[in-house]
Amino acid sequence: MVATQQDNNMVATQQDNNMVATQHDNNMVATHDNNMVAIQHDNNMVATQQDNMVATQHDNNMVATQHDNNMVATQHDNSMVAPQHDNNMVATQQDNNMVATQHDNNMVATQHDDNMVATQHDDNMVATQHDNNMVATQQDNNMVATQQDNNMVATQHDNSMVATQHDNNMVATQHNNNMVATQHDNNMVATQHDDNIACVSEVCEVFAQVLSDCGISYTRVPVERGLHSCPWLSPVLRDFYMQVEKDALESIPVFRRHGIRWPDVYLGLTTMGHNMSVPNLRRAFSHALERDLDVSLSPPGGESKNRTNTTERPVLTAELMVHPGYPSHPQEGGCGEGPDDFSQSADRQQELTTLKDPALLAFYTQERVQLCAFRDL
Repeated sequence: MVATQQDNNMVATQQDNNMVATQHDNNMVATHDNNMVAIQHDNNMVATQQDNMVATQHDNNMVATQHDNNMVATQHDNSMVAPQHDNNMVATQQDNNMVATQHDNNMVATQHDDNMVATQHDDNMVATQHDNNMVATQQDNNMVATQQDNNMVATQHDNSMVATQHDNNMVATQHNNNMVATQHDNNMVATQHDDNIACVSEVCEVFAQVLSDCGISYTRVPVERGLHSCPWLSPVLRDFYMQVEKDALESIPVFRRHGIRWPDVYLGLTTMGHNMSVPNLRRAFSHALERDLDVSLSPPGGESKNRTNTTERPVLTAELMVHPGYPSHPQEGGCGEGPDDFSQSADRQQELTTLKDPALLAFYTQERVQLCAFRDL
């Protein structure tokens, strides 16, 4: 060793290709056996390395420990804290920073205070984020995301998307490549739930069998005349309804095979929610009454039952899909979880008001429309 000391600082050199220590201004740097051993204070680096790197640093600086070529790091005060074992990263960070844990080549992260919280197991991501940020859960290579306060809430199962978005944004649910969407405040409102989804190919066969076994003879086939030419539907909504129609048409042979019936005419896709008005309902009924009944869409026995030998217009049965009601109050009802967006929608009041409008009732009388229930058919 050759050492030189100046102004209370030591400079040392050791031969055999290894450096012993260099110290300047109360800081020491030492190396042994081609490995670095360093201690540094006053917001500087403190490191010890023996075959691997071991570092400790305080006061908003990095503290790292590494064993067997893996890094373990801990850092406080808005900095990163990460332990890493077996070539995987484990990180913890507090105060608006990221907290991550990774095991078996998968990342698990938790972040609080308007930041992301993520957990990932088996190469899938699970993330939760609060306060106008994204909350996502992903299992089996599918994404489940929830986002509040004007952001997107999405759930995805089996490669299909389920999304809910509030405050003038889109609320969508998609099962088996079919979408259910609700959008408020002059935006899109589309609902496809237990009744319409029964037409989806993966569900239809089981649904029809259950109806048959339980003695239920009627279902819904949502194919609405005039849908393709409806002037007020947006392109996105029209495309969605076209998919609903496609599924419904494909369900007809299944329902026929099980002896399940449905009304001759279906109405409601073009007049749902804020689109429901007396003029719009008149248009929908006019399309149903003016066009000759498509035999391919009629229920079993419908074409003979509903036609007469007279010159009068044939008697048609029609289902008008409606959702009238009074909007629920927040935090009231909902089976313990609060009312959902549908039950709180002002569109329900819109439908109720329209259906009670004397002008609509007069139109029914004029067109000889008789209101009835399924049991009356």
